[in-house]
Amino acid sequence: MMRGKWSFVALVLFLLATTSQAKDYRLDRAFVQMQIYPDGSIRVSEDITVDYTGSFTFGYRDIPKGHWRINDVTVFEGARPLRTELSDRRQETRIKWHFTANNQAKTFTIKYVLEDAIICYDDVCDLNWEVWGDGWEKRLSEIEGRIILPQTVDDPKDVHTWGHPELKRGRIAMHEDMKSVIFQAFDVPARQWIEIRTVYPRQQMREGGNYITMAGPGLDGIIDEEKNYQPPKKDDFPFYSFMALMGTGLYAAVGIILFGIMDNRGIWISPTIKKAFGISIVCAIAASIIVFAYDQGFINIGDLFFMPVFIVFQACIFLLCWSLWGHEPKTGYMGIYEREIPYEYGPAVVSALMNHHNKKPRREVMGAEIMSLCIKGRLIISCIDLEAGMFGKKEDYEIRILDTSEDGLPSSQRFTLRMIRQMAEYTFEKPDLFRGRITAKKVKDKTPDRVTLKQMEEYLMAQPAKSHEWFKKWEKLVSKEAKQGDLFDKHDGLWQYIILSLGVSGIIFIAWGPFC
Repeated sequence: MMRGKWSFVALVLFLLATTSQAKDYRLDRAFVQMQIYPDGSIRVSEDITVDYTGSFTFGYRDIPKGHWRINDVTVFEGARPLRTELSDRRQETRIKWHFTANNQAKTFTIKYVLEDAIICYDDVCDLNWEVWGDGWEKRLSEIEGRIILPQTVDDPKDVHTWGHPELKRGRIAMHEDMKSVIFQAFDVPARQWIEIRTVYPRQQMREGGNYITMAGPGLDGIIDEEKNYQPPKKDDFPFYSFMALMGTGLYAAVGIILFGIMDNRGIWISPTIKKAFGISIVCAIAASIIVFAYDQGFINIGDLFFMPVFIVFQACIFLLCWSLWGHEPKTGYMGIYEREIPYEYGPAVVSALMNHHNKKPRREVMGAEIMSLCIKGRLIISCIDLEAGMFGKKEDYEIRILDTSEDGLPSSQRFTLRMIRQMAEYTFEKPDLFRGRITAKKVKDKTPDRVTLKQMEEYLMAQPAKSHEWFKKWEKLVSKEAKQGDLFDKHDGLWQYIILSLGVSGIIFIAWGPFC
């Protein structure tokens, strides 16, 4: 039966693996040419060479919105036109084209016409254009370009050029033909824009063209602006995303330390609180990592849409593992009500069975263990009346040791009996500052065969570290008994779920790319 289950799982993984493959791409080169016409229109041609690994079916280029207009958009692969779509994305216009590529390099030519992208003053015209956008998630090996003016100039000093930002391996200059501005840059980082500003004489433009007119001279103002140019202030988003990761780590560390201190001192913590804390840490870490990864360019917007797909796959894997290994087996037992457990296991072992995730008993079951020792004739519990107080009579419970023999007891109950004997034999005197004693003092008890619940509480509180050590040892003994009794299913599906989850998640992540 188990062989058949694993064969089914292997078949699922094989089918997923055969339908997916590693996908990636590399930006080898880009060439941008902008031809300025006297009427103010600009014909732009962008050649982008991409080396693909895996199968891809579409690409896109985002152009920021501004005071300009974009018309006549077409995309070619060589001389062959490709199906092209335009979409409005709030701050950008997205040009999307469709093709087929499988482990090969392709060069795409994007052509479009710009209008009202130039600002003309009385003396000069200003074209400030982002020739390479910050939406690319891969580094660009090389970009080269040419901006062709409407006419030649007599003096190259009549043309002013600037490039932003200052790249380590970039240059811009006037071409010897006295009509073109050329620029080049290497090793452009991912998400790094490149802006070229070209200022040329106003008389090259025809009156009433597709450009924006500004009254008055503009050259001096442009030069002063460039002298005082400051790179755009980086968004604080990286700082905040990093702080989110640090805050999550600090929150987790403080919580774990606090829970550890409380647990060491024997302070009871609700399992629900622990679970909620764990879930909150996982969610905070996941959210911080996603935000940080997006900000650093490791994932893109498309990957965020991948999350619902990932969740659906995880749910399917969980249901598969649960159906194969997680639910209780059918036994055919028709009993409806049992008066008592039909086995000789102690209450602590039963509690460990109910906590299948950690195979340990709950702390509250210690009382049931004492009752079990009473049933086995080792102890007897009786109610005693204490001295009457202001609010009436008080009661306590006294545990008397009848038989100290450990024969026939499981190791955990032997340990429990020893603990009770030690608490009956010794007691702690409270600190007495008048006698110079600032800590509780351990002394022999006058009744070494009996102890009250109040005395047990005082004994445990007087030495919290020792009490915690006792409980942990008792917990391990109970867990060991349950495991030795072969009471847990060794094939609970946990490792199968982890392996399947990591395997399928890896395949999905590899298969998911910016060009799907």
